[in-house]
Amino acid sequence: PPERALDGDIADGSEWKGLGLPNWLEVALPRAERLVRVIVYPGDRRYAAYPSTEGSPARFALEGMVGGEWKALTPPLGVPAWRAGAGTPDHEVVVELPPTELRRLRIQILELQDRGERVSGKTVPPAERSVFIREVRWLTEQGLEQGLKRTRADLERLERELASIRTRLALGGSGPTAALPTVHGPALSNCDAELRRLQTGLDQDRLPGLERRIAEVSTALAPWSAEALSGKTVSLAGWRGPATGSTGSPQAGSGQSPGTA
Repeated sequence: PPERALDGDIADGSEWKGLGLPNWLEVALPRAERLVRVIVYPGDRRYAAYPSTEGSPARFALEGMVGGEWKALTPPLGVPAWRAGAGTPDHEVVVELPPTELRRLRIQILELQDRGERVSGKTVPPAERSVFIREVRWLTEQGLEQGLKRTRADLERLERELASIRTRLALGGSGPTAALPTVHGPALSNCDAELRRLQTGLDQDRLPGLERRIAEVSTALAPWSAEALSGKTVSLAGWRGPATGSTGSPQAGSGQSPGTA
């Protein structure tokens, strides 16, 4: 059912499934919101190795209900077929929008990855070819502003933590503390450089995963706390996809060509 595209679960198997073209998935927000980002999680990756592919749209466009009419919010957007180890782990498509007030949003599917090929060698007709969307998420202008406010506060806190760590390193001393510049110097420099990079991203207002990265930098700083100086080397973890937020209890609906389920 369409509601599965709004259940908060991006796992394979928790998804809306459509058949054939034309096809669309509509989201009705609880109230009008000024959207600045929409994230679509296409396909069921369990099927990626099969001739049918994972069932992502090959192309889609975002539309919004504006003044009682559906209007294009984007040009057609291409979706590459999912391959393990390529692209982003969650296989999401992030669409940035100028602040746009919407109550209803529609994903208009224009082309399918599924070309009808099956393991049996049979080619199924276009009306029986599958498309999956695991989840649709969005970020509002208000949510972005609130997130940036939290992020600025976190960045200021991290700056204070880094300053404290640098002070402790400069004091040197004997025992484990004396070895800190050698053991922790490169990792501390990485933290410092990452903080500068985050601040650059903050100015751009569009760095995906900003809050997640801040949390990971904070975790990376933990071993240098006054209570945990120990000589343990710290490495910064890799990062992925955008952090997003949605509010309220939206509803979803879909449409398909006549005669399909």
